Amino acid sequence: MSKALNLFKELLGMKVESTSQPAKSSNNRTKSVQSQAPFQNIHQFMRMKDGGMRIFTSISPINPENLNDIEFENVIEIFKEIFDSNPGTIQMKASSEPLNIEKHLSFIAEKKDAATSGHNLTRISNYERYVLQKKRYSKSQKVFYITILSHAEDDDEAEKELRFTVESISEKIKMRDMEITILTDDQLRRVMYQKISPYTSTTQPYSSDMKDEECFPPYMLDKTHYLEVDR
Repeated sequence: MSKALNLFKELLGMKVESTSQPAKSSNNRTKSVQSQAPFQNIHQFMRMKDGGMRIFTSISPINPENLNDIEFENVIEIFKEIFDSNPGTIQMKASSEPLNIEKHLSFIAEKKDAATSGHNLTRISNYERYVLQKKRYSKSQKVFYITILSHAEDDDEAEKELRFTVESISEKIKMRDMEITILTDDQLRRVMYQKISPYTSTTQPYSSDMKDEECFPPYMLDKTHYLEVDR
């Protein structure tokens, strides 16, 4: 399996197959980075070249520093249950991304207004103080993405199955004041662009009118033990 394909699988939260032998050294530019991707187009419900369909979601921030040991263990148990009940179809990825603090503070304010107990209000208030402190000293945040796979060949059947899985996950995690959100086509393109073109995206910010092919760098270099893109 090519390292280029492994690169995209890692980004998409797909299982990466290991290889016992290193790839041969090459300084040739790959003609098309997009051709190495395991999908045809970037969509909310993405049909993969291997026949499967994937949906991409984000989980409301999981902050271990704001949880006591018991609460943190409960969160782990919830996700363990989710993974065990959907073997081989769910992957979670943690991503360090620019801190969109104002939007997140608005989200926290909504949670505070909706708090139904003093315990939840205290937890949310403590987290709000943590975020405000992070706003002063940090420019990035951890964002958690979950990708879900359906093997159904029919598009409507696959989408129905994926939405059902999202709803099932939502029921489990909302007990811990977390939410799961399905990424829109635009949000997914933005993530792809920022992750595959980390340098270009800082000087040429993502635009919603960008085409799929514009979300990919024009080439990648094989450096034997790693791939170099967007340099």
